[in-house]
Amino acid sequence: MSFEGELIATNNVQFAFYCILAAGCYEKLYKKHLVRPDNDNLFEKLKHHIPNFSLRMSNLTAAVLRPQIELLENKISQDRQRYDKLVKIISSVMLYLGNTSEI
Repeated sequence: MSFEGELIATNNVQFAFYCILAAGCYEKLYKKHLVRPDNDNLFEKLKHHIPNFSLRMSNLTAAVLRPQIELLENKISQDRQRYDKLVKIISSVMLYLGNTSEI
């Protein structure tokens, strides 16, 4: 899969800097991230040391990904089943610990 459009949530400032820069936010593009760490000096210092993993899709990548489109519905179904199973497990642990609030 291409793994486009992920979300990362962290309270680790250095990891946040890394993720934003590794996603290709060089020059002043990192300023477009509304919830970025507020330290432009550190961005400027780190931007030349973090590789840019942002790549445009090539014909080769598209050729590899295209056959996987027909597998998406099955993968989504499998992920939903895993999620439902995790909810049941966590719910039973929460119940065992005496916490009956919703997950």
